[in-house]
Parts: sequence; C-alpha cells; structure tokens
Amino acid sequence: GQSDHKRIVYTSSGYQELKTWLHKHKVTKKLIVCMEATGNYYENVADYLAQIYSVNVANPLKVKRYSQSLFQRNKNDKADALLIAQYAQSAHLNNKLKYRTPPTSIQYKITRTLALLNQLTEQRTAQINQYKAAKEDFIQTILQTQITATNNAIKATKTAIGQLKDQDKNIKNQTTKLES
Repeated sequence: GQSDHKRIVYTSSGYQELKTWLHKHKVTKKLIVCMEATGNYYENVADYLAQIYSVNVANPLKVKRYSQSLFQRNKNDKADALLIAQYAQSAHLNNKLKYRTPPTSIQYKITRTLALLNQLTEQRTAQINQYKAAKEDFIQTILQTQITATNNAIKATKTAIGQLKDQDKNIKNQTTKLES
C-alpha cells in the first residue's frame, strides 16, 4: 500500500545506487522488478538486477493497454513507474509474469547482430525505392552504389550471425530444427 520512487542514471554506479537505496528501504530478495522494454536501454539494468531479484521486462503495449483499462491519462515518469508497478502486481497475482534470464554473451551478440540485419534490410528497401523513383542518372548511380554496399553489409552480417550461432551448441541445434 506504499510507494516511493528514485531516479537513477543508466550506469553501473546508478545501479549500485539503486541497490543501496533498496537495501536501505529493507527490500528483500523477494522483490519483483518490472520495467518496460524500451529500445536497449533496459538491458543492462535488467541484467544487473536479475542477479539479485526476479525481473520482468514488460511489453510496453501490454502496459499501455493496462493503463487504458484503468482509464489513466497521467503521463510522467513518476506516474508511469507507479503504473508499471501496478501492472506487475496484477500480472503477478494472475501468474502471468515471466522472469528474465540474462542472455549469454553469444545470445546478446546474436540479438544485437539480428537487430543490425533488420536495420540494414529496411535501409536497403528504402534505397531500392529511392532508386526506382530517381530520374537522374547521377542519383541512380549513387543509389546503386549504396545498394551494393548495403547488400555486402547484409551478406557479412548474415555470415557473422552464422558464426555466432555455431559457437553455441544449443543455439545451433535449435536453429537446425527450426530450419528443417
């Protein structure tokens, strides 16, 4: 029935400050930490806290829908933090929280490399669309050079993903099963 808040910076000293603050408030290891997945900003703090507490990284859309179900319209950091806490409590009581297992080094590298592949693929699509719309030879030449470079980057990225996949037996087996 009580709430408190603390703003921290996304650095190891900020995480340590949060840990100290929680300890000062006599928070036990039974704490459930919930945060929204926001880009890759949450990853380091989620992995740090997952070593100590149960951590759930919530889909922002689920939190938004929860907020809408409560007809809440406040939008600031403090109100958002309280909302996420209420969402976590509700989901926990309904046994719908999944807890984070920090990724292995290989899993993290694969995730980041897959994100790069998606970005490059979207970039190539935009370049191809620009190329098709271009009417000047000079512009088409420049765009074709960019498309070729992006294709080479995509090929290199796929190779890197394959090499990373092969470094982990479980990932390699899962991938082989999915591809069969």
